Amino acid sequence: MLEKAGGGALGRGLVAQPGWTSRTVAFGGDCGAGTCAFPARRSRVEASDRAQALPSPHGPPDDSPAPVPLHQKKLLTRFRNGLKKLAGTMKTRHSVLVGTLGLLLLAATARAGIVIANSLDQPFAASIGLSASTWAGQAFFSGSYTALEAVHLNLYGGSDNGTFSVQLWDATGAGGTPGSVVATLASGLANPTTSDTENVVSITGLNVPMVKLTTYYVVVRPDAGSTLRWGYTDSESGQGFPSGFTYTVNEGLSWSSPDLNDPQRMMVEAVPEASTWVAGAFAGLALLGGVARRKWVTRKNTVAARD
Repeated sequence: MLEKAGGGALGRGLVAQPGWTSRTVAFGGDCGAGTCAFPARRSRVEASDRAQALPSPHGPPDDSPAPVPLHQKKLLTRFRNGLKKLAGTMKTRHSVLVGTLGLLLLAATARAGIVIANSLDQPFAASIGLSASTWAGQAFFSGSYTALEAVHLNLYGGSDNGTFSVQLWDATGAGGTPGSVVATLASGLANPTTSDTENVVSITGLNVPMVKLTTYYVVVRPDAGSTLRWGYTDSESGQGFPSGFTYTVNEGLSWSSPDLNDPQRMMVEAVPEASTWVAGAFAGLALLGGVARRKWVTRKNTVAARD
């Protein structure tokens, strides 16, 4: 028991507690000049050590990772699905780009011709016989096109082992007749010996330059010792018709006056202008883009339904 000087109980109602120490102070009052008891101050280091020594109310430490809350799991799942969608979209756009480049290349190298004259779809009526000295020419108008792509001719009944040539002539001769050869479209072609009056001989991939808004003739001329027949129609309502028909019996030294009746059966194709096939390529791009978008929307809806 702690005592104050002079004996007696602690002043101000103080009661000694375990761990207290005595300290002599000089002040008046109930304690007087005696000894009063005060709690001993522990150092911060001692208090810290004691706190570390206390057992944890949560038990021993656990090194395993804390469980992920449910809402965080949902966020992670949506994030992963978003990455998958992005990857799928990028893949689709890459496919569209590759497809478009391929379409442009295809349009530039293997473009289809534009029909500017066609009487092949008109009924067969009869034919004209051709030989090394007797040639025939059928006119067509170039319109807005600057290159010839292909010609298709109703030729048949040729002599065995014979050959023939097909030429493009201008119309600068007297009275609009063939004037001079612009280009030889094909030469040394084997005669079609079939008797089929609907037989068609095609010459394609020409890319022969033409002048816009100009009349030209397709001229068929058998080679030496060869004969051939070229069918004609009695209809002048085919695309690009009526147009002039003419012939020569002296190997092109002179020609008959152009006749608009009973044209030779043929089809002429022009090379499309650049703006035409580029527009077609971009139309293909729009189509591919629409397909890709539909796929993306379908995938999006499927993922949303799963979520």
